[in-house]
Amino acid sequence: MACRKRPILAALLLIFWAGSVEVEGELGGTRVLMIIDDLSNQEVYSTILKYLQDDGFQVTVKEEIEEMLDIHDGVSFNYDSIILLAPKARSLGRGIPKEALDDFLMQGNNVLLGMDPVYSDFMKDIALTFGVELDRKRSYVIDHGSFHKHLDKGDHTTVISGGHSISSPLTGGAELSGISFRGVGAALVEDNELVEKLLWGSETSFSYKPSTDVVTSPLVTGTDCVLAAAVQTRKQSRAVYIGSIEMFQNEMMDSAGGDHRRFVVSLLTWTLGSKGLLRAERIRWHRVGEEDQKSTYRVKDDLVVHVNIMEWYYKQQQWKPFASDDVQIEFTSMDPYARVRLVPQGNGTFEAEVPVPDHYGVFKLEMNHFREGYTPISMYETISIRPFWHNEYPRFILRAYPYYLSAVLNLVGVFAFAVVYLYSKEPKAKAVNAAASKTVKAE
Repeated sequence: MACRKRPILAALLLIFWAGSVEVEGELGGTRVLMIIDDLSNQEVYSTILKYLQDDGFQVTVKEEIEEMLDIHDGVSFNYDSIILLAPKARSLGRGIPKEALDDFLMQGNNVLLGMDPVYSDFMKDIALTFGVELDRKRSYVIDHGSFHKHLDKGDHTTVISGGHSISSPLTGGAELSGISFRGVGAALVEDNELVEKLLWGSETSFSYKPSTDVVTSPLVTGTDCVLAAAVQTRKQSRAVYIGSIEMFQNEMMDSAGGDHRRFVVSLLTWTLGSKGLLRAERIRWHRVGEEDQKSTYRVKDDLVVHVNIMEWYYKQQQWKPFASDDVQIEFTSMDPYARVRLVPQGNGTFEAEVPVPDHYGVFKLEMNHFREGYTPISMYETISIRPFWHNEYPRFILRAYPYYLSAVLNLVGVFAFAVVYLYSKEPKAKAVNAAASKTVKAE
């Protein structure tokens, strides 16, 4: 499906593939701006506001039509994260154009975008920059086979999700049930490889206008029906889309069950940067038995590779060693020549012995760690590989022993032939003549 490209999407792609850089956004920043449609409805979000305040976040709630609404003071950003729960907004005051959200993300800050079936074109465009295409206005996710019996209003639009991300930073690896949703369905933009589904519908769900006959094919059906999605960048920033602002409101938070509340709170705190932030130091290496790091090695050498990875702990406000058993390192040129799993050594250090490829040239010692819920890590170092010098080859090669033997046998054969030829005696002439005369007489 063709989708319009937006400047922020290109910026996110550039951020993701760029190298490690310093960012303005403060890790573990607690300044949060929540923007809603109407300040008089602030009380409907009191439950999540209390959770955030108990976690140490300083939440400022403002209305989207405020003329003085601003996120930048001319020098730096006034907030570390924005929770945008104003799906009908046609603009964000005079201080937050769409380009400002672009800059906000590029500086390492976070944005959570909450939507609703009644939304503005302005908010639809912002969702599209996150890699999410919304269904038509006033369309709901409908599920006649899996809906909340107490919260549903009879049209089966208060659905139970079909699945969610079980990444450790988001849900602790646990499988949650009973996550309720009432909002608009969406599809992921096909040409955006960075966006990931966080929450999706069941096999029987589809997106359409309720109480109407289905006469055209729905935009999304089944597990392709995206309820929540996220984009992560290497600048430690996160952009999260969720198609239901009702998920954050008191009625659903208090009545949908403990798993629903746990998922919403975990999603919020993860978006605000309290979990899953990783930092990796540069790759170090040396030859086995040595300690010095060099830029050139010989084919078939064995290297010891070290990488330090740390994880940010929000509540302690400090970096701590990262623990995992699925970190890999590889030697690559056009294709990987060797891929080895790094073994954790404690204190965030990962180590492995990596064989140098048996081809000479310029190679990359590369580490790509892309795990759902964690900050992506992509880093490499360049190493030159040279062939053996003339005095480094072994004197005798095992596979050439048959040729060595044939050469020796040839020499022995020539020597034996020479000895026989030189030292053998010829028969005497008299004996030869006598034998010849006897032959004549006999005839």
